[in-house]
Amino acid sequence: QVSSTDADLGNNRDVTYRIISGISAFAIDNSTGVISKVGTLDFETARKHVLTVMAVDVNNNLLNDTVNVTITVTDFNDRSPVFYPSNDYRVSIDETNNTDLFILQVFANDTDQAGSDNVLVRYRLTNSFNGTFKLDAVSGVLRTAKTIDSESLPRGFVYSLPIEAYDMGQTSLNTSATISVTIVDVNDNYPIFSPAAYDVSVHENIMVGMSVVRVFATDKDSAENGEITFSLSGSGNTNSAFRINNQTGVVELNSTLDFESQRIFSLTVTASDAGNPVLKSVTPV
Repeated sequence: QVSSTDADLGNNRDVTYRIISGISAFAIDNSTGVISKVGTLDFETARKHVLTVMAVDVNNNLLNDTVNVTITVTDFNDRSPVFYPSNDYRVSIDETNNTDLFILQVFANDTDQAGSDNVLVRYRLTNSFNGTFKLDAVSGVLRTAKTIDSESLPRGFVYSLPIEAYDMGQTSLNTSATISVTIVDVNDNYPIFSPAAYDVSVHENIMVGMSVVRVFATDKDSAENGEITFSLSGSGNTNSAFRINNQTGVVELNSTLDFESQRIFSLTVTASDAGNPVLKSVTPV
């Protein structure tokens, strides 16, 4: 409220007020001089406003005076934190036994008044997948909290972690984001034969190219880490009497047999995956 005095007497002392410069967000009562807010203010756009108020003699407009009124705007927590560079984070990590593995760091900014609680940002993870992940409330660093085994997850599974950034204002505001974590398979499983050993009998008169036995092996890893090829190795395959289909594991006769010359062949079948490094298992046939 502004006020003024006039040394005249009677009605000649009557004064009226008006704003002659300044933003339209303010109005003045022409009788009392009370200034009120009639429009919106934005602390982040302008923190001070200067109004020029004129007091005018009612009976003679030529008699007037002016005063500058400075109005300071205080901050109200009206800005939510904003994730940078976006609210959609995507990352891939190897499956791991590390229970404190750094994954990534998120960041959010708040444009309310610097130095106030309104710009103090904290973070929370609203679904940790049963404690598999942890998010530091202050730094925004996401880490593993449990071991992660890709073989225990559905093929193509992606962890979709919902997170929030919230300010510490009296009326806290928050913003949501998502971290998509893809677990990359590590070649950590050897091929396993089933059964573990094979014992077969054949007639000496079977034809070359005939199937003798088929070996089976599986690998818990995925993609190329779980792709298996077969080979024959060792010295037991005399005169290369047998061969193996490297894809199917079918062992076939490669040359004619003679019972009187050799009755037992001790073959070694190797199952190799396509990972890096290559993991191998062997079985006797």
